[in-house]
Amino acid sequence: MTGFDDRKKTAENKFQLDEEQKFKMLARRDRLFGRWVAQQLGRADADAYAAEVVAAIGPIYSDEILWEAGLRYDRISSDSQ
Repeated sequence: MTGFDDRKKTAENKFQLDEEQKFKMLARRDRLFGRWVAQQLGRADADAYAAEVVAAIGPIYSDEILWEAGLRYDRISSDSQ
């Protein structure tokens, strides 16, 4: 391999690692936020609530969307009870 090929492979590996770490960080953030919202609402099923909030968000990562999804899911779940 030439020096250019080595640099290209290194850059690709770094990009892959950065994206993987970003995905894991955002998934953890969303899960913790869902658990926090459940605790603030006094819900006993914090882990289940967090999973449902994260599922309601979908693949879009935005703080505003995360917050709105938590509030929207709470309104929907309290209307159905």
